[in-house]
Amino acid sequence: MRTLTDYEMAMRTAWKLKTVSQMVPDKFYDFIGEVCYLSGSESNRTTMMMTDYTENEMLPYLESKGVRPQGKATILVTLWDEHFETFLKLKIKAGDVLYLKNLRCKVDLSNVFQLSMNGFNGRGFAQIDPIQILLPDDPRGKEVRARKAEYEMRQLDTEGVALSGVYWPHTEQKSGYSSSTNSTMNAVNSGSDLKFSANTTRGNRNKFSQACSSKTHRTSSDNTVRTSLSSSGTWSRSYGSSIRTSDGPRTKSH
Repeated sequence: MRTLTDYEMAMRTAWKLKTVSQMVPDKFYDFIGEVCYLSGSESNRTTMMMTDYTENEMLPYLESKGVRPQGKATILVTLWDEHFETFLKLKIKAGDVLYLKNLRCKVDLSNVFQLSMNGFNGRGFAQIDPIQILLPDDPRGKEVRARKAEYEMRQLDTEGVALSGVYWPHTEQKSGYSSSTNSTMNAVNSGSDLKFSANTTRGNRNKFSQACSSKTHRTSSDNTVRTSLSSSGTWSRSYGSSIRTSDGPRTKSH
């Protein structure tokens, strides 16, 4: 008998796999998300701030500060007991994309909307590999990485300057762009942090372009969008069959 792959198992339990935007309290979910940063650990638990680049109205609105997406998109995740031990063994760090099984979604006494993975302790059914780090080529992490790429694209204008506002892919509501030009963005590529601002030198922008090059996402109208930086330092975006540059009108792409 053939053993089901991790992907096939995930698809069979897709009814339980939810995005942050779909979660409600007092339910159990599987979750795929990126670790923004580690919040702290105690003797039998650790807490992480995670995101899957979707929003939930029950979450607080948070500024990016270079370590998380801006908006109501960052959720507290607590791992208890043997799951804490697994966390230590896997050496989980910021930037990892995780597959977490059977998390309880709840609102605590402080009115914090969060996810909790409690220890087994002989109750219910133990999960097989309840915590998994998804490698870049794992198809289960494809949607999260696509939403992240779209989020990063929406943080850039045609000059490559980070904006404090954000358009979220799953909603028509738009937050206003800031008129300030000194806001910074943190782009993560293979674990390295690259920051730049409106007065950044062209050399640093070239470094940033290496992190952003070849990042492609789908807009709501399913048109392919690409960002690139020319040798002259001009940022451009490709929208399907046309390109809009920062110093001129739309021209046909080649």
